[in-house]
Amino acid sequence: MTSFAAKTLPDLFVSFQGLFVFFIILPSVFPFDSAAFSSSPTGKQVGDEGIQAAALLTWKASLDSQSQSLLSSWVIGSNHCNWTGIGCKTVGTIITHIDLKSYGLRGTLSNLNFSSLSNLLSLDLTNNSLHGIIPSSIDRLWRLTYLSFSANRLSGSIPHEICQLSNLKTLKLHQNQIGGTIPYEIGLLISLVELTLHSNNLTSSIPSSIGNLVNMTTLILNENHLSGSIPEEVGMMRSLIDLELSANNLTGLIPASMGNLLNLTTLLLCENNLFGSIPPQLSNLTLLRSLGLDDNMLTGHLPENLCLTGSLRLFTASYNNLSGRIPRSLKNCSSLYRLRLEGNQLSGNISEDFGIYPNLNYIDLTGNNFYGELSPRWGKCNNLKSLEMSNNNISGEIPPALLEAAKLSRIDLSSNHLDGEIPKEFGSLVSLFNLKLNDNQLSCNIPRELGRLVNLQNLNLAANKLSGSIPRELADCMRLLNLILSNNRLGDIIPLELGQLHGLEILDLGNNIFLGPIPQQFGALQRLETLNVSHNSLSGFLPSSFDNLVSLSSVDISYNQLEGELPHIKAFREAPFESLQGNKGLCGNATSLKACQLQGVSRNKENKLVLLVLPVFGFLVLSFMVLGFFLSFHKKVKCTTNEPRHVNNTNLFAIWSYDGKMVYEDIIEATENFSAKYCVGKGGCGTVYRVAVPNGQVVAVKKLHGSSDGNSDNRKDFAKAVELDWRKRVDVAKGLADALYCMHHGCSTPIIHRDISSKNVLFDSEYVAHISDFGMARFMKPDSSNWTSFAGTFGYAAPELAYTMEVNEKCDVYSFGVLTLEVIMGKHPGDLISSLSSSSSSSSSGHAILLKDVLDQRLPSPTNQVAEQVLVAAKVAFACLNASPMPRPTMQQVAWKLSKTRPSLQIEFHLITLGELLDTNFFTS
Repeated sequence: MTSFAAKTLPDLFVSFQGLFVFFIILPSVFPFDSAAFSSSPTGKQVGDEGIQAAALLTWKASLDSQSQSLLSSWVIGSNHCNWTGIGCKTVGTIITHIDLKSYGLRGTLSNLNFSSLSNLLSLDLTNNSLHGIIPSSIDRLWRLTYLSFSANRLSGSIPHEICQLSNLKTLKLHQNQIGGTIPYEIGLLISLVELTLHSNNLTSSIPSSIGNLVNMTTLILNENHLSGSIPEEVGMMRSLIDLELSANNLTGLIPASMGNLLNLTTLLLCENNLFGSIPPQLSNLTLLRSLGLDDNMLTGHLPENLCLTGSLRLFTASYNNLSGRIPRSLKNCSSLYRLRLEGNQLSGNISEDFGIYPNLNYIDLTGNNFYGELSPRWGKCNNLKSLEMSNNNISGEIPPALLEAAKLSRIDLSSNHLDGEIPKEFGSLVSLFNLKLNDNQLSCNIPRELGRLVNLQNLNLAANKLSGSIPRELADCMRLLNLILSNNRLGDIIPLELGQLHGLEILDLGNNIFLGPIPQQFGALQRLETLNVSHNSLSGFLPSSFDNLVSLSSVDISYNQLEGELPHIKAFREAPFESLQGNKGLCGNATSLKACQLQGVSRNKENKLVLLVLPVFGFLVLSFMVLGFFLSFHKKVKCTTNEPRHVNNTNLFAIWSYDGKMVYEDIIEATENFSAKYCVGKGGCGTVYRVAVPNGQVVAVKKLHGSSDGNSDNRKDFAKAVELDWRKRVDVAKGLADALYCMHHGCSTPIIHRDISSKNVLFDSEYVAHISDFGMARFMKPDSSNWTSFAGTFGYAAPELAYTMEVNEKCDVYSFGVLTLEVIMGKHPGDLISSLSSSSSSSSSGHAILLKDVLDQRLPSPTNQVAEQVLVAAKVAFACLNASPMPRPTMQQVAWKLSKTRPSLQIEFHLITLGELLDTNFFTS
């Protein structure tokens, strides 16, 4: 076939010339109109002009009525040279041009008599609604230099006869439904300069005869189903400026002969199945402005001299298997406008292998092996709008100077090793609509300056080490669609202002330590599709306003302290058990949940409640009530940002010490026999009511839940519960850590419990642990000493209390360490602690004890991921038992370590010694 293109083609062309002469000599044999060549009109020519007009009127009549109205000027008797879209020869009235581009015509070409229009030089029917096939009689338009049927609905195949239009310079058939193959005879169109066949259904291979089209400057075959390899003969088309073969099924190597196309400015080979290396000969293409190689199977390195002359503006090689470093020529390629290298195995230092690109608009390096730190020099890319570098090994802090690139609208630095704080300078990027910093090691608070991003649509900060509360200023990002803050250490209450984000579609706050209720205002999120608040410490009832969330399709509220009836919408009704489990009292019409009790039955149950307020409990009980009211009614007030509270030190209860019966009657009257409208919160042990007593003061009264089996003693020492498996025991440690974190870090004034011990831990029916007995609890006073008499339980109290009466949070931390060891050992760890504290080195006998030998022997040894969790719990416990208060971790650090998701243990669990658990760097690693 190659020899046909190279040798036979000129002979064929001579033969056609011979036929041409033969037609003129023997007009009676071949009906060729020789009179058409005359410059003066003759009777025969005038007749032909009438034939041309008649042919067009016949075609018009075949179109639909709307199309005919668009061609209203086409009428018998008028000068057809004045018809819409018709152009005639300068001398005479012979039709030479038809231009009906974008007229909205509907119909076919089958009724257009091409034989009557043989003088046409150009035919342009672009962007109409023509359907059917291209008639084979198209070869009668032998004078045509320009033919365009693009952007229609034509089908069938490219007729071979079209390849006889030897004068054709432009052939545009793109954006149709044309199938079949590219005719091999396409190589006969040696005058062709522009060929666009893209966006069709063409199949088979690119014919090698295409190499004969040496005058071709534009060849666009994108978006077809072409297969086979790119023919080497393409390298013979030395006039090519634009070569586009993307989105096909081409295979094989990129021909090295493409290096001969020295005039090429655009080369697009994307979305094929090309393999092998990128030919170094492509470096010869010094005029190249656009090079697209993405979505293939290319290997090896990037060519060294890709941008040697500084002309390259667009370079995409994403989603291949390329490796190695970035070529120096690309680092210095100041002309770059768009760079996409994502989805490869490229490596190198991110701050050294890339330069400053003043024209750069878009860069994507996602999914490679780049390392190093982000360079502040990127902030000098004044035109940069999209910066995407996720899934690499980039470390260090985010330099604020990077954010001087003020036009940034997309930033994705997720899945790296970035640490430090989120710069508040992000708030200056007013064009930013997509910010993804998830899966890093960023810490501290979410900057309130993010609330200035009024165009922000997607914010993902998940899987970091962020703490503090959600800034209420985020509610000013009114265009937010997705807000994902899961897997952090965020706490406090969920800001009710988030309910103002009416366009929100995804809200993911899971795996944090949020407290309090879910805001009623969330019922206004009418477009919400996904809601995840799982693995937090949320409490109370689900908002009744949730019945309005008609768009909600996915919900996860598992592992909180939520109770009551589920909302009456499909998302909750059809939610899987895993999305609802781990709460304390949910009911409703959903899989695996019990039906809610009738109201009358509920009231009977309330008759079994026990009034907590009795004079015999004295001041300790009253203090507990005040604490409960404080935490429930004031909704777990924010951390350190709140203004100082003015505490009323008046003894609210002095009058009650005289007559308990009178107090009881006053409470019954004030609450209308404990009406629900006075309820301010429900806990695991009882219900809290707001009571306005006769002297005008307002107090909280808590009624304890009675036992359903009549046994009022619900407290049991969980070290004695064999049914607690390892997963539940780890969850106990997590629950207690979250509770203490709330007390130490979640209140405007920290609260110290002072008596963390097994006797002050209560389980609900689902083995969720709760801290009880706040009779010895104290508020920490930051501006004064905190001296007090000894309180606590021997065996759990911190050792420093033996020589100082000053208490702080680290006393609770020590007690937590003792309690955590008790949970996993199944007994008080006093002997073990004494043994380890008396050891002076890691070689002592205490340090050599195997961890498996001190665990509760009533349970089988933990395995897989649970073994890793037990190991972490043990490490946390030993860190909390440091004899000196200062090195002990905070409960914030403890809660974060215990909640972090980890893979299965990679070492032999049964070989781990206690000495290996005493890691002084555990909370800094």
